[in-house]
Amino acid sequence: MNDKIEHLKMIEDIISRMANNSIKAKEFTIAIVSLFGVLLSINSEKQWLFVLIIPIIALWFMDSKYLQQERTFRKLYDFIRNKEDKIDFNMNPKQVKLESTDHSLCFCNCLFSWSEVFFYIFIIAGIVGVYFILR
Repeated sequence: MNDKIEHLKMIEDIISRMANNSIKAKEFTIAIVSLFGVLLSINSEKQWLFVLIIPIIALWFMDSKYLQQERTFRKLYDFIRNKEDKIDFNMNPKQVKLESTDHSLCFCNCLFSWSEVFFYIFIIAGIVGVYFILR
């Protein structure tokens, strides 16, 4: 039983790390948008706003990958929690992916999850809106 608790703690740490990385990706996105806002106020070249969309989309994909990993390790946590066999401290989430028919582990579902779409689409829409206002 002690081995199971230690194994679950290890998985919890990984889940926390993935959630932290996701938050940092969102923080970095806000920092990039703010930096471009300051640069735009100094330089009046509006077409540079569209260059900003490229790193935002890249961060969106990276954030979605962290979300996918977090969901996968949550499935691994449940798998280990319900496991009655001897604990082998296997941290490979592929054992869960192969047994799971849950579509929430799909990258596209993570990419278009509500927490991702609302954050990144509103930022991109805001950039496009600012471009047309300043035009």
